[in-house]
Amino acid sequence: MATLNNPAGAASSAREILPSTHELVPGAHLTLLHITDVHEAVDAVARVRTLLASRGTHLDAVLVTGDLLNLFHPLDDDPNQPYIPTDANVEAAWTRVLQDAIATDLAGTTVPVMWVPGNHDPTESWDQKAWLDGKGPANLHGVHGKPVRLAPGLVAVGLGGSVPANDTTGKPIWPGCPHRTDADFATALARDVTPHILSAASAGDQVVLLTHSGPAESATTVIDPDPTTDPEPYFRAHPPSAPILSGSVALRTAIRTQFGAPSLPLPANSPSDAAPAVPLLVHGHSHWARGVHRMKGTTVVNPGDTSSGRAAVVTMRWAPESRWKVVGGGRVVARLSRALEGTSK
Repeated sequence: MATLNNPAGAASSAREILPSTHELVPGAHLTLLHITDVHEAVDAVARVRTLLASRGTHLDAVLVTGDLLNLFHPLDDDPNQPYIPTDANVEAAWTRVLQDAIATDLAGTTVPVMWVPGNHDPTESWDQKAWLDGKGPANLHGVHGKPVRLAPGLVAVGLGGSVPANDTTGKPIWPGCPHRTDADFATALARDVTPHILSAASAGDQVVLLTHSGPAESATTVIDPDPTTDPEPYFRAHPPSAPILSGSVALRTAIRTQFGAPSLPLPANSPSDAAPAVPLLVHGHSHWARGVHRMKGTTVVNPGDTSSGRAAVVTMRWAPESRWKVVGGGRVVARLSRALEGTSK
């Protein structure tokens, strides 16, 4: 596969996974399914599969942004305190959700599946090489701190886990896991993600970024639910007195100063926001704050939790004057989510 604007001859370190038929020509496009926060609801994944099949939707990749299981990690600092799984056999539950329901049934073992862990996923999932390499179908790719090629000129990399959330008065709402502070998240971002984004840019590539927590000051991370209509038991039992801010300040800063800025040489007629280092960021975690937000040159997508029947199909298109960009994202996200919610009744 060829890369773009690579006068130094640098090669991206991302593994190649898509066939060479994905050529870079004007109008070339990718169709990406984004699911997140499944929380062991494999029936909801099946509804996604049924709906897409009924529409004849061809997928180029599936992006999964954490909370596949429903584990409750300790909120203290005792490493010996066990988490409480919904399923007594954690690995069996993980296999049932990620390998069987998503990588096999939904993706058909051929469509690439990229995933990062969330704060309700097993501790073992963070060490993806030790726990998961060689297990499951070959189309399954953990991208937590590891780049994988999506297409010519485009790679995926991710950072799992959540940051602490406060409400707008500063009151702590829930802790982060494993990032106890936003500074912890910033350290992980600088160590596990930013070097890959810089390497991609030097090789003429852009990046699709998968995170569990989204950026602060995005419509996709400000949670302001109505407890009388919210389907989530948590908010019915704990109605918030103020909006909840669940995003990462460090991630917001990175997008505004680096990830969302142009990273590649472009023709003179190109838009000023074309060819950002990260044209697309997909995340989950903030169930209620579903939607699409434009931050600098980056399109941020949070479809809401798939466990409640929500998902997103995002189309990316390539053109010489803009490189890879998201097209029609917000409309498709809303349309697919409404259709899925209708099938869950």
